[in-house]
Amino acid sequence: MNLPNNNTAEQAMLGILAGSPALIDEIEDGLFFHPINCLLFSTLKELIRKQAPHDSLNHTHIRAELESNGQMQEFGDLSMVFEIFGSNLGKASFPYYLQVLSEAAAYRRYIIAAQASIPHAERMSIPLEEIVAEIDAAAVMVEAVTLPQIKNQVMMLLDEMERNTPHEYFSTGLDPLDNILGGGLQRKEMLVVAAPTSRGKSLLLGQATVAAVIKGKKTAFFTLEMPALDVIKRFASNMSGYPIRANCDMTTERTRREMEAQVKQISILSGLPLYIFDNLPDLDSIMRTAKLIKRKHGLDLVVIDYIQRVEAEGSNREQAVSTIARTLKNFALVNDCCVMTASQMNDDGQVRESRAIGHEADILLGISDKGRDTIITVGKNRRGESGKYINVTRRGDLGRFESDG
Repeated sequence: MNLPNNNTAEQAMLGILAGSPALIDEIEDGLFFHPINCLLFSTLKELIRKQAPHDSLNHTHIRAELESNGQMQEFGDLSMVFEIFGSNLGKASFPYYLQVLSEAAAYRRYIIAAQASIPHAERMSIPLEEIVAEIDAAAVMVEAVTLPQIKNQVMMLLDEMERNTPHEYFSTGLDPLDNILGGGLQRKEMLVVAAPTSRGKSLLLGQATVAAVIKGKKTAFFTLEMPALDVIKRFASNMSGYPIRANCDMTTERTRREMEAQVKQISILSGLPLYIFDNLPDLDSIMRTAKLIKRKHGLDLVVIDYIQRVEAEGSNREQAVSTIARTLKNFALVNDCCVMTASQMNDDGQVRESRAIGHEADILLGISDKGRDTIITVGKNRRGESGKYINVTRRGDLGRFESDG
C-alpha cells in the first residue's frame, strides 16, 4: 500500500532548512517519508549540530558530510543534491511546506494505526472500544494538524506585503477592464460574466482564457455549448486577428496572408498549457477532471461556459445552481486557482435561476447593449469599486471584444 507522501514538498523543505538552519527545531520525527530524503535530513541535522545554528548550508557541505560518513553510494547521481540544496526558497515558504508534510505524516500514522488494529479485530483479542479509541486518537492528530495557524497566515501576509515582485493577476483580455479591477482576477477568486443570450459571454471567457494561456497559465476550459473545435477556431481568430472562414478562395494574396497567420497561431496554441473539454455536462465530472489535472499537471485557471448548462443534483433547479456556484467558488479557494464562468440574465437584469451565483462571485461583470453601444459593467468587486464600466465593440468574427477607449 502506498502511504501518503509528497516528495516535492520534502525536497523543498530540505532546501529551506539548509538556508535557515534555526528552523530545524520545529521539525518533528517522521515528517520525511522517502528514504533518500530521510538520509539527507539526518545529514543536515548532524551538520547543524556541529556548527553555529544560523550559518546557512549548501550542497558542498552536504556532499562533504555524506562522503565522511561513507554514504555517497546512496546517490548514483549528485544532480538531485545540487538541485535540492541549490534552491532559493526562503523561510517565508516554511509554514506552507510544514503544513503539507505534517498533514501527510498524520495521515500515515492514521493508516498505520488502522492497519495494526485489523489482526486484533479479526481475532477479537482486544475490546472493540479500545481499537476504536486508538484509531480515533490517530484521527484527532490528523484533524489537529490541518487546523490553520494564525501565526503562519500572518507570516505569509507579511511576506506578501514586503516582497518587491509584482502581484500576480489574471487578465480579462481587456486592459481598461483590468484597470478597474485593480489588475485583474487573483487566485482563489471566482469571476462571473452575466448577460442575456448572444451578448458575448463566451467571447469574454474565451478572451480571458487566451490571455491566461499565452502567459503560461495552466488552464482547463469546459465548454457546454460549443464543440471543442469551434472553441479552438475562436481562440485562433482572437490570436491572429483574422476570422477563420470555410471554403476560402486561396488564390488571393489577402486570403493566403490570413491563412498563414491563422496556421501560425494554431501551432502556437497547440503548445500552450490548455485543456479543452466538450463532453462533460455535469458538475461531478467537471470537478473530478479539474482535480485530476491539478494533481498531475498543476492548474491555475478553470473556465466553465456556462453555469446554466451544468447538470447538478438538487430538489429544484435553484438549489442545483446554488450548489454549482458554491462548489466552483470552493474549488478556487481550496486549490489556489481562479475560476471563471458565465450566467444568463433574465429580462429584469438579474442572473437566472439562483441569486447564489452573484453571492458567490468575487467579481460579477455584466454585458449589455445600450443603443448601438455595448458596455461591460463591473456589478460586483470584492476588492474595489463597482458600478464602473467600459465601452467595447463586440467582434464575434475575431473571438473577442475590443475596447473603444
